[in-house]
Amino acid sequence: MAHVMFTFLGGGSRRSDIVDPHNDPRGGYQKATYVFPDGDRQTTSLFGLALLAHLRDVNDAPGRVVIFGTSGSFWENLASLLLPTDGYATERDALYRRQSTNEVGFDDLQPLVGPISKAILDRFGVAEALIRLIPYCGEAGEQLDFLKNIADSAGKGDHVTFDVTHGFRHFPLLGVFAAMAVRKLKRVSIDGIWYGAYEHPANSRDAADGAAPALRLDGLLAIVDWLEALTAFDADGDYSRFAELVKRDGMMTAGAARLSHAAFRERISDLASAARYLREFRKDLLASRVLGASALFAPELDKRVMWSETGDAYSHYRSLAIEALARNDFVKAAMFGFEAAVTRIAEHFGDGDPLNRFVREDSKDSFFDARENRRRKRRRGSKEAFAHLAALRNRLIHGAYTVETPEDSRTELNNALQSEEALRRFMDELFRQLLPEDDTQPFPDIVGEDFGFGAAWPRGRGHDQ
Repeated sequence: MAHVMFTFLGGGSRRSDIVDPHNDPRGGYQKATYVFPDGDRQTTSLFGLALLAHLRDVNDAPGRVVIFGTSGSFWENLASLLLPTDGYATERDALYRRQSTNEVGFDDLQPLVGPISKAILDRFGVAEALIRLIPYCGEAGEQLDFLKNIADSAGKGDHVTFDVTHGFRHFPLLGVFAAMAVRKLKRVSIDGIWYGAYEHPANSRDAADGAAPALRLDGLLAIVDWLEALTAFDADGDYSRFAELVKRDGMMTAGAARLSHAAFRERISDLASAARYLREFRKDLLASRVLGASALFAPELDKRVMWSETGDAYSHYRSLAIEALARNDFVKAAMFGFEAAVTRIAEHFGDGDPLNRFVREDSKDSFFDARENRRRKRRRGSKEAFAHLAALRNRLIHGAYTVETPEDSRTELNNALQSEEALRRFMDELFRQLLPEDDTQPFPDIVGEDFGFGAAWPRGRGHDQ
């Protein structure tokens, strides 16, 4: 896995009174001393070169450097900093004239590409230096081509460093988006997104130190990680997506692991254990004082695990089911809708903790009497809706109905499976019957029926009402 660094070259001065652009300090970027977070100081007029020197000094020199610039970038300034002052004068003069009129083409760069690349290799210990001439990326097509250029320059599993200091003001934005894109496309890790803050107050004439800070912007990627994790969780309900994020921001491994344990217990329908792990995690979250993006998003995460404290698993699963159906994710909608329905049945009818899997199984079996299936007896109302949801869940997950599913139910379900719109309408009606927002009352069409525990369905929530 290689270390790849991407850097931008911006535009230089267009002053007509500069006679000798190679030696006149007005003809390029101003020299500055950049100070890195570890105290390392590098003095140069191009931050990309300061970053290369810093990485070299901390024994993390990139194996490949890719320099991006436009037809108006100060290529001559780059050559002046890397090549001998008396070398390639004719080529540099020609390059300066072309960049002053925004007309630099690859043919203008070609005579200096080799010498510049060799100078970078010799000075900074990299194995390969590439120069890429790009458009100004003002149109969508050019921006996509630029992102593809970035992706093509990194291999799968590489680790990548970005310098977004120089260039037009939209280039740093493109650079951050490129970092996000290449991380997904090539599964690369981002070592850093750097910006040399030349105009920072610390670099003013009045500052005692007079050094410009080298800033790391990769905290933005941590925010993206959280946004992706929250979106994914709202789609699949997998708590483990947050485990590495909170661990990275200071939570102990054992505390973060509870999220993964909760996700596993929930997947095997052991909701009582899942809730216990989540309650323990919430205590760890409050005690650990996580930093970074985790501190920002901790309240959103807490909302998603709060049900473990309140016992409101019904609303938790109902919300996941409805959101899945809105995305036309019918498999997840059926899974979460079924769990929500079983939770509601167990809350109103179960003899014990509605999160306990044995209570849930007993409640479900009593409500969904297998003997009625074997007799092919037609259900009505809520019982029929629950039977349809159970059969649909099996059909979507396993690709087949159970042997107990009556033929008339199969026909109705098969009709719903003929189109996306038909299935959406069918499931929406099932949820309307089985998953009301207000679940404080039992199923109204079956109040008073005897379900096998020697007592009729209570007329309120819970046996003590």
